[in-house]
Amino acid sequence: MITSVLKLLIILIGIPGTIWYLIAGLRGKDNGGYRKAGTLLILTFMLISVISVVEQKLYPRGQKNADLLLSAGREAPIGEISLKLYRNKTYIIDNSRNSPVSKGSYQVKDDTLTLFAADTVRAYFRIKKNELEEISRTGIGNLAIAEDHQPAKLK
Repeated sequence: MITSVLKLLIILIGIPGTIWYLIAGLRGKDNGGYRKAGTLLILTFMLISVISVVEQKLYPRGQKNADLLLSAGREAPIGEISLKLYRNKTYIIDNSRNSPVSKGSYQVKDDTLTLFAADTVRAYFRIKKNELEEISRTGIGNLAIAEDHQPAKLK
């Protein structure tokens, strides 16, 4: 949030400043107008790039797909719901806007997947060939397992 506001401020100052110096250069009043405009434009884009890189390092977006064991999801009236299980026994449930709804750990026993959030049970699923069937009725519903992530990897 802070980095987005900072980038917006840089754009709101950098672009009008660049235009101002370009106009001054065209009018002939400022001999260095073009150079100032170019410098300000380059500086604006460099600052935005540096802030974006720092933002990615400070706030990474999710875990690496290489650690992903199983991905399942379904379409909902408001958007998609997806469940991702990782090798380190953690899970993330998120919506179509990729904002996490729930995070925690999971356990697989026989054909049952149990999701835990803050040391309490969040949901139970029965693992089938192509879907996770919700047993606990939390409102998540049945989730179709992605073709490239099959349940055999969980056991």
